[in-house]
Amino acid sequence: MIRGGAGIFYDRTGPGPILDMLRYDGLHLQRYVVTDPPYPNAVLDASAGAQPPSLVRLADDVAVPYILQYSIGVERQLRPPTTVAITFVGSKGIDMFRSRDVNAPPPPDFAARPDGAHGVVRQIESAGTLDAASVQFTLRGQMTWLFNGSAEYSFGRAYKTPAASDGCRRTRTICRSSTRAPISTERHRLEAFGALTPGNGVTIGVSASLGSGRPYSLTTGLDQFNTGTANARPPGVPRNSLEGPGFAAIDVRASRELALPASSGRKHSVTLGVDAFNALNRVNYSYFVGNLSSPFFGGAVAAQPPRRIQFSLRVRY
Repeated sequence: MIRGGAGIFYDRTGPGPILDMLRYDGLHLQRYVVTDPPYPNAVLDASAGAQPPSLVRLADDVAVPYILQYSIGVERQLRPPTTVAITFVGSKGIDMFRSRDVNAPPPPDFAARPDGAHGVVRQIESAGTLDAASVQFTLRGQMTWLFNGSAEYSFGRAYKTPAASDGCRRTRTICRSSTRAPISTERHRLEAFGALTPGNGVTIGVSASLGSGRPYSLTTGLDQFNTGTANARPPGVPRNSLEGPGFAAIDVRASRELALPASSGRKHSVTLGVDAFNALNRVNYSYFVGNLSSPFFGGAVAAQPPRRIQFSLRVRY
């Protein structure tokens, strides 16, 4: 069997950008970015007019973003209850929203903003792109009369153009010409599910999720471009150039269904179950510090949940 399809899906701005433009228009709310704050009166100095206010605005040529998604796959039946499939899935985002500081200090010295009457001028543009593609291999069906399940392995990559917070030198020429970089997704992913039914109402289920490490960016932790954001990268280092360790989790479920006396011709039953999530209690780190100025550089500051055990009781009547 051969399957294929494609579609165009238009996005929405959401309330966030609209609220920012209404609030930070220079009139309703005053927002100041102090790059070299005095201590301890940084806020008082800014509110007294020592720093110009920051704005949020839409670009003149902003457009509604949309994504083109497409896929094609081949499925083959190995035997009546078992099939194998290979599928290619791709997507391309066009006119994607991104924002950048169009009033950032220009090179080579990054000393002063071009418009001295304003601080950060965050402009929302339709200049972003997204390119993603993956190949998926799937095996599913009843392997034996006791066991059925499925397994899916995907190999892919996704790229996008830089956003305002990527640590690039935020001038119009340099930012628009920056090369694309991978986004924070796994390059390899394996998902497997299976259920064993030996009889007597007993069911044993196992699921496994494995993935390669997610990329993250290396930054200096310094405000080298005098923008008020300490996320500059070392020269020649692209975004998401580092990669964390892989992810692995195994969940196990065991249940037993007990029949109850029937009444009025209807069957009744009670099902007792126990679930173990992350049964091996593996530590899966989820966020790493890429700040070279931090004493925690290269270390993790967050992790997925540890082992959890859940008991359940279900009654059918």
